[in-house]
Amino acid sequence: MKTRKRTYNPRLIRLGMSYSVQEAAELYGLHKNAVLFWIKNGLPVIDQRKPYMIYGGDLAEYLRKKQAGRKCKCEQDEFFCFKCRAPRRAWENTVDIIIRNESKLAISGLCAVCDTPVNRAGSVRKLPKYQKIFLIQTMQEPRITDRHSPIVNNDMRKDEKYDQVQS
Repeated sequence: MKTRKRTYNPRLIRLGMSYSVQEAAELYGLHKNAVLFWIKNGLPVIDQRKPYMIYGGDLAEYLRKKQAGRKCKCEQDEFFCFKCRAPRRAWENTVDIIIRNESKLAISGLCAVCDTPVNRAGSVRKLPKYQKIFLIQTMQEPRITDRHSPIVNNDMRKDEKYDQVQS
C-alpha cells in the first residue's frame, strides 16, 4: 500500500490564479475527490456553482492552516513521542547526551508513558542548560572518526581465515 504525503507545498500555487478542482488535484498528484473533500471541510470556492473554482490565495492559505494545525510545540524538557503522537517527558527525566561535533549534540531517552525511545537535537552551547533540566546518565564523546588524533586499540594478529582470503 502506497502511503500518501500529508504535507503540500503552498508555494507551488500561483496566488492570483483560479484553479478548477481537477487542476488543484493535478498540482499535487491527488485524486479530484481529495480536493472535493477539502471543499467540504472548509476550503472556500469562488461561487457555489459547479464546476467549482478555487482562488489560488485561498487554496494556499487553507493548506498552510491545515498543516499548521498538526504541528505541536515541545517544551524545553519534552520530546515528541511518535508512538503517543504527543509531546512527552523522558522517563524519570533521565537522558543520554551524545556530542555529534563542536556545535551539535543529540539528546535521547525513553518516553515516560510508553517506553519508546525519544530523541531531540540540541546545541553544545546549551549544554549547561540541559544539565540543569535533565538528569544525564551518560555523556558520550564524538565517535573516533570525528576526533583529531584517533587512538585505535586493535589486535594486529592474523588468523587463518584472514590468511586464506589474502592468498
